Amino acid sequence: MLWFIVLGFLGVLAVSHWAGGYPARVVLINQGASVNGVRVSTAGSSFEIGTLPSGQTRVLKIESGDYVTVEFEGSRYRRWQSPDRIAPAQSLILDLRDEKVEIQPRTLR
Repeated sequence: MLWFIVLGFLGVLAVSHWAGGYPARVVLINQGASVNGVRVSTAGSSFEIGTLPSGQTRVLKIESGDYVTVEFEGSRYRRWQSPDRIAPAQSLILDLRDEKVEIQPRTLR
């Protein structure tokens, strides 16, 4: 009986460890004019997107557990950092506009 409890506990630890390393997803949606020099970075990695034309979308998988920084050139240089760390399997949807970055609220349907 004790073996079943120990095996169950070890199984829960293994699944928790695996889920904690699951990547997050960042979706960039350009809602304004074309933006240049788009870069998404975390503490461990950086992704150069380049030019993102108006109406275009890019999806990136990033490591979870850290802050996300988005940089781009609109009418002037813009830099945005996420207010919270990105959770495992989280989808962060960002609307890029010439003047700012907005987090798109997630609605359940």
